[in-house]
This record gives sequence, structure tokens and C-alpha cells, in this order.
Amino acid sequence: SSMRLKTIISELPDEDKQTMVRLAKKYSPLTRALLGAILEESGHTEYTEKLRSSLNPITTYNLPGVSEVLPTAENWNIK
Repeated sequence: SSMRLKTIISELPDEDKQTMVRLAKKYSPLTRALLGAILEESGHTEYTEKLRSSLNPITTYNLPGVSEVLPTAENWNIK
């Protein structure tokens, strides 16, 4: 569930969160946007700027139903 994922991320050491963001840059824009939304939802916005700057601000990503589970998805253009 999304609550479990938020708990796991919250419990990660800061260096692991930084590594996760660095490694995410090797993945698709949707993956980076999704990680950004998860980090934002978890309250770890200090890691989101690097992800946000790697995305095209006018691109939208289709992932039906994600906003029901992850309210911050729209902030990342995930619809």
C-alpha cells in the first residue's frame, strides 16, 4: 500500500534517499515523476528539486488511478 511505501522511504537514511534520487535519473521521466510524488507525499521535499529539474514541465504522464493513492501525483503532471 502507499502507506507502507511512505513508511519505508521515511525510514531510509538520508544517504539512501540521495542515492535513490541519483539512480532514478537513469530511468524514464514517469519513474522520476513518480518518485518525486512519493517523496513529496512522504514529506521529503528536500530531495525533489533534482528530480523536478530533470523533467519537462509541460509533459504529462498517464497513470490511471494514481491520484487516488498518491495525492501529490498531480503536482508532478501524473494524471
